[in-house]
Amino acid sequence: MTRTPSVRLCCLLCAVLSIAVAATASPHNGSATTARAQNGAAPLWYGQDGEPLPFVSHDEALSFLRQAAVLESEEIEGSQNRPLRVVLEKDGVRARAIFRSVYETWQREWIRGRWHLYLIDRATSERAAYVVARMLGFNNIPPTVLRELDGKRGTLQLWLEGMETLSELMERRAEMSPDWADQMAGIWVFDNLLFNADRHPRNLLIDREGTVWMIDHTQSFQYDDRLIDIDQVRRIPGVMWERLRGIGDAEFEQALAESLNNQQLGAFLRRRESLVELIEGLIAELGEARVLLKGPEQARRNTRPPSCSRGSPDVSTHDDFATAC
Repeated sequence: MTRTPSVRLCCLLCAVLSIAVAATASPHNGSATTARAQNGAAPLWYGQDGEPLPFVSHDEALSFLRQAAVLESEEIEGSQNRPLRVVLEKDGVRARAIFRSVYETWQREWIRGRWHLYLIDRATSERAAYVVARMLGFNNIPPTVLRELDGKRGTLQLWLEGMETLSELMERRAEMSPDWADQMAGIWVFDNLLFNADRHPRNLLIDREGTVWMIDHTQSFQYDDRLIDIDQVRRIPGVMWERLRGIGDAEFEQALAESLNNQQLGAFLRRRESLVELIEGLIAELGEARVLLKGPEQARRNTRPPSCSRGSPDVSTHDDFATAC
């Protein structure tokens, strides 16, 4: 998390996704996490010792986060909003988590080429992002709950162990999963829906199966009801598209009432309408086969992320991106 909203996102992740989308199609099995999600199972989460945690569902993980005792806590060095890394224990199970309690507002911020008024940074938006992800069929945000620690209201999120950031993978030019571009296409849609002002290569994590995990959504659910980066919305997972259109306003309102205020919720619902209109237009223009991601046959192969070298044509030379790399 950085205090300045992510103007950095526009160049670097655009380059990554553009390369992925342009790559040739190739059959694949997809990431193991994605396969588990399609079968209705929870993904594998790991403890600090590298062993799988015993949670067989999201509900079990959420119950653990709500009820586990806090054994240790420490401020995470280098983080702008002073989140805490905590060690939890319940019924002999130990796991780490991150506690965020940020609550800030800036009167005006420059984001991706235009001014935005009243940018907000709220810990509770992390919970809202998790809820929306689950409603839309995403399985790549770690379990997150609202919880109070030491008198501070915030969110507690399961710590993702044994993963690397996109920055780290880019730096060593590691191979990406065959469905890399499909995953990123869904993330672009998700970030537009949430108006996520703080996406950057350090809050995209990749697990050992190649699944891209999203974290750090405290600067999401802004009051601005515009789509933050519509040029990046080109394809959408079929399941997400069905649910984006099919879930009613009342269902979203009920699910998000605990973590968003009315102004945030209203802007979110209007962005949903704009996204539906945008994607309907893309389908009318390009056809469903080119817009909706329905299965492995539509995957794009992108096995090598762009270099972090300033001399590489694959990455922006913007100073913030160079720092992120």
